[in-house]
Amino acid sequence: MKDDLLGWVALNLTPNIGSIKAKALLDCFPEPADIFKAGKSDLIKIGKLSSQDTENILGFKMETAEEELNLAEKHGFTIIPQNDSRYPELLKQIPDPPVLLYVWGTFKEIDLLAAAIVGTRLCSPYGMIQAARFAAGIVSAGFTVISGLAKGIDTAAHQGALRAKGRTIGTDHRRSGKRASGYLSG
Repeated sequence: MKDDLLGWVALNLTPNIGSIKAKALLDCFPEPADIFKAGKSDLIKIGKLSSQDTENILGFKMETAEEELNLAEKHGFTIIPQNDSRYPELLKQIPDPPVLLYVWGTFKEIDLLAAAIVGTRLCSPYGMIQAARFAAGIVSAGFTVISGLAKGIDTAAHQGALRAKGRTIGTDHRRSGKRASGYLSG
């Protein structure tokens, strides 16, 4: 399992390979690890990669992915790739689903009923109050709140959900410039 996961982490960490290019690669190679064993001509045949993308794949050092796995384990994160049964089915249906989910905590059945609250980092005090209020109402109705991990509206939404003793999931699309998501459950 760890070898399979290593390929997924490597794909996620490869510079300039986001979820769209990752999908193109995964359509051509049965396992992510196979991408890093491919030759230059095999990668060029895909047609979606620039010459720099090809060089980034060919030059990727697996030690970088191993370090990421060790760091995640050290800090108590579970890494869930798209081929894992725990990866949310609805998330797979968006045009560019994240390659991986970094999970701290656990998914529960209630998380299938979720509502997103997102907004600006530079918000008014009124906006912060309302985001927290909406989040509290959402969790009181039995839903999980999902938001980013940025300051401002996102933070207020998480705080409101937690104050109301509800669940909240935070997503971070900034991880290594990718569309990887880190999930935190409260």
